[in-house]
Amino acid sequence: MSAAVHTLASTPPPAARLLDLVGERVVLRARRRLAWLHALDEAAGRDPLARETLDTPTAEAEFLASSTSLHALGLRLADVEARLAVAPEAADLRQLAATFELSHGELDVLQACLALELSPALGPAFTVVSHGPCVTEPLVRRLFGHDRDALVLPPGGPLLRWRLVAAADAGPGEPAPLRCDPQVRVWLSPQPTVAAAVAPFIRSLPDLAPLASWPVAAALATLETHLRSASAVRLVVAGHPGAGRRSFAARVLRGLGAAVFAVRSARIDAAAWQDLALLVTRDALALGVAPVWEHIEGHPPPPCLSVFGAQAIVCAPDERPVPLDGVLDVRVTLPPPTVDERADLWRRLHPDAATWPEDQVQSFATRHPLGPGDLAAVARLRPATPAEAATRCREATRHRLGELGQVLRCEFVWDDLVVGQRLRLRLDDLAFEARDRSLFWEQPQARRLYPRGTGLLALFTGTAGTGKTMAAQVLAADLGLDLVRIDLAAVISKYIGETTKNLRKIFQTAANLGAVLLFDEADALFARRTDVRDAHDRHANTDTNYLLQLVEDFSGLAILASNKKANLDPAFTRRIRHVLDFPRPDASARRTIWRQLLTELGAPQSDQALDALASLDLSGAQIKNAIVAAVFVARSGREPLRVPHLVRGVERELDKDGRSLDTRDRGRMTAHA
Repeated sequence: MSAAVHTLASTPPPAARLLDLVGERVVLRARRRLAWLHALDEAAGRDPLARETLDTPTAEAEFLASSTSLHALGLRLADVEARLAVAPEAADLRQLAATFELSHGELDVLQACLALELSPALGPAFTVVSHGPCVTEPLVRRLFGHDRDALVLPPGGPLLRWRLVAAADAGPGEPAPLRCDPQVRVWLSPQPTVAAAVAPFIRSLPDLAPLASWPVAAALATLETHLRSASAVRLVVAGHPGAGRRSFAARVLRGLGAAVFAVRSARIDAAAWQDLALLVTRDALALGVAPVWEHIEGHPPPPCLSVFGAQAIVCAPDERPVPLDGVLDVRVTLPPPTVDERADLWRRLHPDAATWPEDQVQSFATRHPLGPGDLAAVARLRPATPAEAATRCREATRHRLGELGQVLRCEFVWDDLVVGQRLRLRLDDLAFEARDRSLFWEQPQARRLYPRGTGLLALFTGTAGTGKTMAAQVLAADLGLDLVRIDLAAVISKYIGETTKNLRKIFQTAANLGAVLLFDEADALFARRTDVRDAHDRHANTDTNYLLQLVEDFSGLAILASNKKANLDPAFTRRIRHVLDFPRPDASARRTIWRQLLTELGAPQSDQALDALASLDLSGAQIKNAIVAAVFVARSGREPLRVPHLVRGVERELDKDGRSLDTRDRGRMTAHA
């Protein structure tokens, strides 16, 4: 008999699925408990009070040990529990318990809830065991032999905190019914997946080769060092959007042996953030995945991955995510890719670019200071030519300033701009530096000698209508870049702190936007600081001081246009590399402007008429406006555009300034009608 028992106990049972083992364990314990209760009923004569007195863990253990009829059941239960403790098929459950740091009592609660889901027929048995067809704390204590006063489900414990089990409402004095989250069964299935509620907010991250300048090895070594002494580490990757922050984080976390997914934090509504962040973190823990979060201002930090050990969060260069208790932050600020890195990355992402002329690839990489993320997005569109690629780059980034900036059309060329020779040479110098500066500032000597102020700022001054905005449009078109006019009305806010926030967004975004910024009427923003008379003056000066710091650190290309140079703060002008004055056009320039515009509109005039028109002191913008007015005067009479129509257009422009045509000027103009 003993040999047979020994053989039964030592023979490996047939392979079983994990959830089958869990269900069998709970069923076997329920059968033992029912047998004990049956014995109590016989001993107590079905007296409930007497049965309650006799029902102790010690008495139950002695009964089970001495009952020969339950011997085989006990052996089978011991075998099932041993397999759950050490067998490979139960490794997922053990890993789940270790991951969420479940106590023995919490693991018993979880298994009881799982078993009831798997076998609803357990309900009647549970009713006999604990006066109800559902899992409760008293039932778990009785079913698994815990002391009556044991707290198997602590209120702040991980089982409830991670919502692996939920407690439903119960009547007064009644124990709360417990129910297992269905996602637990998914995690323990042969093909575990994330929860359906989580799937829309995560995405996989491709394993991209890192840029040579990325400090992957250093970050990985730092994480490994801290993980050996700390329970949890968070990798904080700072950089501009599109800089490859997620790809960098994924590369480092994979170096730790982790799978990775990115959390689309921006898609999660603030009201739902806490719940979804917990569900995402829970799935990451259960599946052994390291999440890469996106820092969203105003959202609290996601829960700590206390056991797995590492996660990442990406943010803007000046942002500091809210610290997590017990988590060490390792911060890395990604350097912008060099021109050569961008060119190499572009060839790798877009193989067709190998057929492009080398100078065009280099020009593309130089003009568009985009990061790996932006370049990858453009490459997926498969542009056929360098010109199309440049257009796609502008389209990919121009939205980032939102309502703070407006993209201007840039259809003018250098021949459209009528300026003096000296000013034209200065503009040529500015255009060359704008094209060449990226290569210069990448030289170690340049960075050492000029650690700040690597950006290019130009100031265009002059009265209204002298061509400042047009020159900016010509320059942007020549560089193949967007021209973004900053809306100062949207930037300057009456709310304290908002102006500073807007300015920070503009300069940080523009540095990697691949666009020319135009601050029209810049004296409204870059004005002299004032004496402090009230709180508004103090905060205005604070904004100005902050703007000075932003200008000092700016690495992009910006043009300030102002009608009143004297109103600008001298501290700004000292930081501006190019100061260009746009004078009102002289007679020769005015004649050229009249001739070019009228010829392009198909209404050329005689030399005498052009001389008469050029004799009037008008700015370039006033000449353009006068011609537009004349065109519609002529169209209203169904006549070709002639000098009398131009005279009426000129009169309208002069009226705006409180001037008028004198008899002599009118006679000179109409003499050539």
